Amino acid sequence: MTQHIYNEYPKSRYSLNLVIFNQQLRTQASPAIVIGAVLPDIPIFVFYFLMKFVYHLPTRHIWSEVYYQPFWQAIVSTFHSIPLALLGILIAHVLSWQLIEVGFTSMVLHSLLDLPLDNNDAHRPFFPSVITVLSALFLIGTQIIMARSRTRPFRWRSQLW
Repeated sequence: MTQHIYNEYPKSRYSLNLVIFNQQLRTQASPAIVIGAVLPDIPIFVFYFLMKFVYHLPTRHIWSEVYYQPFWQAIVSTFHSIPLALLGILIAHVLSWQLIEVGFTSMVLHSLLDLPLDNNDAHRPFFPSVITVLSALFLIGTQIIMARSRTRPFRWRSQLW
């Protein structure tokens, strides 16, 4: 029973992302929604293709050992990262890139829908840590504020004296 649910899950994940968005947004941004829903799994497809058809490794070896190597885990975790996708949403929102924002939102939905099923799969949806992302947000926010201010930061000091 569990195997059957898992086989049907990937197909429904992409459909569910399309259903969650409202009708107007769906018609305007369905490519961004689909790309955002599929993009987190692209490294896994590339990984399997390379290991199976280029290096000719047996499937069992691919999924029991090679998949868990740090290099591949870092790539898969980066594409499934909820904090990085949220950072992407924020940057796209600030820059008014609506389609990119929708794509990142779809990536977050993908990762959230993966949470119940990928517990043994070693996806790390909260990689990198939230503190790292908050630090990046602080730096980006500081840069935006400095870029939009009428006076330059170094002039502030001279104005105080």
